[in-house]
This record gives sequence, structure tokens and C-alpha cells, in this order.
Amino acid sequence: MNQEFKTHNFKKKYGQNFLKSQAVINQIVKAIPKNTEDVIEIGPGAGALSEKLSQKNYKIEALEIDEDCIKILEEKQIKNLKITKGDALTYKFEKKGVIGNLPYNISTKILINFCYKTIPWGIFMLQKEVAEKILSTKCERLSMMIKSRYSIKKVTNAKAADFHPKPKVDSQVIKIEEHDKYKEIEFKKIEEVGRLVFQNKRKKISSTKKINEAVYEAIVKCEIDLNKRPEDLSEEEFFNICKAYEKKQQ
Repeated sequence: MNQEFKTHNFKKKYGQNFLKSQAVINQIVKAIPKNTEDVIEIGPGAGALSEKLSQKNYKIEALEIDEDCIKILEEKQIKNLKITKGDALTYKFEKKGVIGNLPYNISTKILINFCYKTIPWGIFMLQKEVAEKILSTKCERLSMMIKSRYSIKKVTNAKAADFHPKPKVDSQVIKIEEHDKYKEIEFKKIEEVGRLVFQNKRKKISSTKKINEAVYEAIVKCEIDLNKRPEDLSEEEFFNICKAYEKKQQ
């Protein structure tokens, strides 16, 4: 076991589980788009991924909130690594690709924030359940939020044993890449429609009438079968509702 694993005080509030599998790290690095020079890494921990990125000559800005992890990184003196103390939820990301083992408790918030800021691409380690929702072919609320701004694909799996300490669940790595397919729709409106349509996701979408009249009227305007449940909507139908809803708000 690495010395930093033995001595580090792992903090639950930061969701700290250090990735130790070189096979998973290699898959993450392999997924980085060609011609990339600079990357931002969220939560580098003990720097296992940072070291691999440095070996590949990437310039890395490591965003870390934990002083103990910052000390570990400083002691390692990793080439091309700039350490920034900060919180991924409030940090103002530049137009650079982002890599990160996202803490389970805030991963969804971070991804939604990226939809507002639209980073060019990202490679993220997520709790397997969250990753599967995002990758789902069904109409899932989180999936639609991410798909409004990014194409999504799976990179690799990561078992609990690939981390120290072991989390209680397995993980998956996904890659997102920016597209402009639905850029004309304000993301705030997409988020509103997602929240309202999926409020009663097991009920028919006709039940939206009791929740929000404007969203219901947008559904009717798009001539969508009111007997459908939210998860049965196609991607095109969902975003057509968003467009119709946005027009009604103008």
C-alpha cells in the first residue's frame, strides 16, 4: 500500500476514495481528446492520475479542497502540475477539459453546473448508479439535462477494490463532449421542464396539468401521447417540449 494511503486521514465529508488502479487510470488518460495540452483535474487526492497525466506531458491544474492532499501533492513535486485550492461547486472553470473522480455526494450538482458553463469535454468517475442513469437510453431527468449540452459515452468500469479506502459501491467512468444540438434552448428552461415532467415519473404525462399548466400546454402543442410516462418520451419529444415551453415564457 502507498505510504500516503497509510498516513492520510480520509475525510467522509469530501467523499475521499483514492483511485489506485493503473488499468483504470490508463483508460481515463486514453480517453482524452487528441491535441489536448491543458486539463483541469478535480480532486486529485494523492496524485495517482496527476502523475500519469504529467508523464504524458499534459499541463495540469489540480483543484483540491483538502489541505492534507495539497501537502501530499506538493511533496511529490509532479512536473507540469499547478495546485489550486478550491471547491468544484464554486470554482469558475475555464474553457478547458476537465477530469475528475467526483465525490458521490456532489457529483450530480457538479455535472449540472457544467451544463450552465459548458466545458468543452469532461471525463468523470461516478457512482455506477449515477453513471447508468446518465447513459440510459430511456428518458431520465439527469440524462436529459446532460444530453442537452453533451454527447455521452462510457469509458470503463471501476470496482470498489480499485480504490482506497473501498467505497460501498462500484463506479463507472463516462466521457462527455460538448455539442450545440439544443444550444438555442436556455438551460434553465430545460432544467425547469425536467423537474416538472419528472415530478410524478410513474404517472402519465397528462398528470403534468395539475403541476404546471404551461408545461402541460407545451406537451399538448407537441402532439405527444398524453398516456405516455416521462421515461417513455424520446429525446426529440423531451426537447420539443422544452422549446415549446420556452416560447410560452417569452
